[in-house]
Amino acid sequence: MTTAPTDLFPFQKLAIYRAARELVVVIQKGRIRDAELRDQAERASKSVLLRLAEGLPHDTTGMRMKYFRETKGSLFETVAAIDAADAIGALDKEVVVEAMRLAFDVKRMLRGLMK
Repeated sequence: MTTAPTDLFPFQKLAIYRAARELVVVIQKGRIRDAELRDQAERASKSVLLRLAEGLPHDTTGMRMKYFRETKGSLFETVAAIDAADAIGALDKEVVVEAMRLAFDVKRMLRGLMK
């Protein structure tokens, strides 16, 4: 289901949130052909989105940073799962390229939020 822009919370309109959401979609649709790595990549990418969503609305720096650090850890876990799937030939190259592009986008934007 697609929501209209007026039906979104403010944090859902942010570029970092949209990139993290798209990363979840790419990982899910990519269907890593190793069950363990697929499960790990899907859970980690969802954690990126969920931790980010927990941190963005917070007003206090301490709470935002807590969730952003967790987001960063989940992002790196996602990248490692993608890399491992690529290394063993369990993920199509075009999916690897797109997932890594999104991961770098999220990392870049997250770094900006953590300053």
